[in-house]
Amino acid sequence: VERVEFSVSVDGRPSWSAVLQPGRRRMIQNAAQSVDLEVDNAGGVVVTLNGETMPPLGGKNERKRTRYTLA
Repeated sequence: VERVEFSVSVDGRPSWSAVLQPGRRRMIQNAAQSVDLEVDNAGGVVVTLNGETMPPLGGKNERKRTRYTLA
């Protein structure tokens, strides 16, 4: 989609940060309770959680934070 800078926390602990180029994917595993994402270009992100595509995080070049709570 578009270049996006990510910061990811898993279960409340920082996990990784990266810049992903268009078409790149990153899988987050081993989360028991929650996944927190902070992105600098919400319009360039597609999140899939347990096989289900989540609603858009926001617009192009919009900085967003969101938490996915796992059941």
